[in-house]
Amino acid sequence: MAFVVASTAVSDLVRGAPRTARVVAVLPAAVYLEVPATPGPRWLALLARDAVRVPIGLVTALPRARRPFHDLGVGDLASIGAGELCLHARRTAGRHDAGYRPLRYWDPTAPALCGALAGPSPTRRGEALAQLIAVLPDADAAGWAERALDLEAALAPPVPASDRVAATVGELVGLGPGLTPAGDDVLAGVLVTLAAAADEPRRAALAHAVTAALPRTAPISAALLAQACRGRTVPEVAALLRAIAGSGDLDAALTGLALVGHTSGAALALGVRAALRARARDLRPGRPLRSCA
Repeated sequence: MAFVVASTAVSDLVRGAPRTARVVAVLPAAVYLEVPATPGPRWLALLARDAVRVPIGLVTALPRARRPFHDLGVGDLASIGAGELCLHARRTAGRHDAGYRPLRYWDPTAPALCGALAGPSPTRRGEALAQLIAVLPDADAAGWAERALDLEAALAPPVPASDRVAATVGELVGLGPGLTPAGDDVLAGVLVTLAAAADEPRRAALAHAVTAALPRTAPISAALLAQACRGRTVPEVAALLRAIAGSGDLDAALTGLALVGHTSGAALALGVRAALRARARDLRPGRPLRSCA
């Protein structure tokens, strides 16, 4: 039995009644599993120590260089519940079971920054995100940036029009290749920033549109977008938001986010920036800031 650090987002699966799960993707640093549930399937990820800590993750002590998941294959079964995850891996000679038990949990919820993300200073700091966006291939950056601007405009009113938000979400969801398409990462960046800012009217409008559009993207990306709708994110985005709010090293946060995935860090940055700019359009002198209460 190996010990892991688990997200509170999957604590109910780990601690609940045992149920069967199935491996749906095996990567050098992560294994994704589908868990049948009602009203729809749940997802969790078993992660190498140096993998991106997605909010549905259980993090092992081994780095990817140790090939912690080399025995596993798509279709392998697992059991989750009663305090542990047990994988039934295929090997050349027979089968091998590996058990994982959480030693502790971490909370992937975005930091509650509220009014600290309002005003001209955070907006100016947010413009530093252009450093990440600039490294994207020109064709990709143009497509994502144009749609992010449309979403920014749709979210500018204090209470956005649901049909306009849904239309812009439809242009982004599932856009791009990979495990998490860049369009989904943009949406996740916006959602988490609005959650950190306690901007409930905008967050709720966007979350409603994204939830309705989840069947249009890849299942794993949909699972991560569903977490973003709940304000849950990777530590690199949380660190960036704190730095933009004035608590933390912005350069270090940008460096950390740049290392997230192939294009995910830049696309998340584009979403964070779009959310800040949408809110800045509505900031007027003398308008009171929301509190976290």
